Amino acid sequence: MEPLVRATVDNVFRLGPVPALTGPIARGDMATVRLQQEAVTDWQAKYGDLYRDFTKLTVELSARRKLEKN
Repeated sequence: MEPLVRATVDNVFRLGPVPALTGPIARGDMATVRLQQEAVTDWQAKYGDLYRDFTKLTVELSARRKLEKN
C-alpha cells in the first residue's frame, strides 16, 4: 500500500489535485463507486458516511478536470 499512497501524494504535489485524480470517479464509473460505498457502509457505517463525503468532493474535482480539458 505504501508505494501507491506515496505515488498518489507525490502526484498531487507535483501536478495538483485536479490533474492527479485517478480512479472510478475520474473514469465516470459511478457503479463501482456505489458498490464501494455499500461495502464500506456495511463494514462500518461511520466510515461509509466519510466515504460518501469524500465521494462528493472527488466528483467536484472530476467536474473541474472536465472543464479544464475543454
